[in-house]
Amino acid sequence: MNRCKFIMILQRSFGFLPHSRLGHYNFAIPVHNRAKTLVQVCESMASPKTRKREVAALAEGMKDLKMTTGTIVTRNDEEQIDCDAGVIRVVPA
Repeated sequence: MNRCKFIMILQRSFGFLPHSRLGHYNFAIPVHNRAKTLVQVCESMASPKTRKREVAALAEGMKDLKMTTGTIVTRNDEEQIDCDAGVIRVVPA
């Protein structure tokens, strides 16, 4: 999935707040000027290195914003990951 296209969709549909962590972006979709949903985007979670990086970045954003759920959007993957910060849903685009 092209990250730039996904960013454009978020901007046009919801507005978003980029939340930079470790050189990666979590997208905080705001509702009434407060983060409602954190979204991380990657092609696939198949690589252990990618999985670790994406989960760590999203979990850190969840902790920073005091949220207990987050979402990772991928091309085809689907699962639920329990982490120290809460629950991360991995969903296909």
